[in-house]
Amino acid sequence: GAGGGVGYALYLLGATRVGGAQCVAAAVGLGAALQQCDLVVTGEGCLDWRSLHAGVVPGVAAAALETATPAVAVVGTSLVGRRESQSLGLSAVYALAQTSAQARASMADPVESLAARTATVARTWSPYR
Repeated sequence: GAGGGVGYALYLLGATRVGGAQCVAAAVGLGAALQQCDLVVTGEGCLDWRSLHAGVVPGVAAAALETATPAVAVVGTSLVGRRESQSLGLSAVYALAQTSAQARASMADPVESLAARTATVARTWSPYR
């Protein structure tokens, strides 16, 4: 589209290519914020092989690694194993659905599904269990 063409033209004129997640992290001061956190939670609709190489989850996980802050991902579904997610720096991945029936149920009531899964994250990671 036009955005890609404009970006390429700017690149030819000497612009620097920066990933979206990296740009947003710098704009919101993610690195400084992580120094004050005990845990960072990020998310994605589907954690798959593409997610391992670009996007929010690897960007947040990399920033968390720099500050030694544990990072977990709450995702709709996960198509990668523990080894792959840990290679990003994620301590854990919490999927809303493991099967297609669970995915349909979570889409029918996404607020309840997210609330239940994030409650699990809070119970697991809270020092006040």
